[in-house]
Amino acid sequence: MTHNYPFLDALLRSYPGSIWDYKAEWGWERYQVSGKMFAATCLPGPEHHAYAGHPLLTLKCDPLHAKALRTEYPDIRPGFYMDKTNWISIFLDGSVPEALLRDLCAQSYQLVFSKLTKKMQREIKGESAKRRMPQLAFSAICMAHFSFFANNLTSPRNARGSFTHTIRTAMGIPPICEAAAAPRSSAPRQSTTATPTTARTG
Repeated sequence: MTHNYPFLDALLRSYPGSIWDYKAEWGWERYQVSGKMFAATCLPGPEHHAYAGHPLLTLKCDPLHAKALRTEYPDIRPGFYMDKTNWISIFLDGSVPEALLRDLCAQSYQLVFSKLTKKMQREIKGESAKRRMPQLAFSAICMAHFSFFANNLTSPRNARGSFTHTIRTAMGIPPICEAAAAPRSSAPRQSTTATPTTARTG
């Protein structure tokens, strides 16, 4: 199914806990969180009249917002084979602004996610955080490399420019306590040994 929003599938899969499946009986690609659908795409056949031949994205939407959207945008229609009050369908071969489409996807996900139990919400957020940790660690290491070389180009003798220190800083880890390096005096050290005096005679 071709349409004007090539980013859509990746966007809908990116939400925490999002699961994609294909409902063969309906010809629907569905996106669900904890078994609850928040988005679907399909291509209705000629028997569906006003929807026929238009690739559709169906989303959950606040009823008042849905009504206002249908009034303003001719490519936003009542939900296809869904509750017409709480769902909308968007013609993906139409001209709905990309920013608005992204916002509507996020709102639909949040409406469904907010109805899950608090326990399920915590579990989904926890799993999402675990999946992101390797990406965050990799980003921190890349930042550390860049910062390290940048520091050494501008100040090759910077006492704080060690690779270990830079990595800890980039990852938000408190720095290792460093003893302040006291500048050494260039003047010769004076002897503290008392010089014996010569007794005078006569």
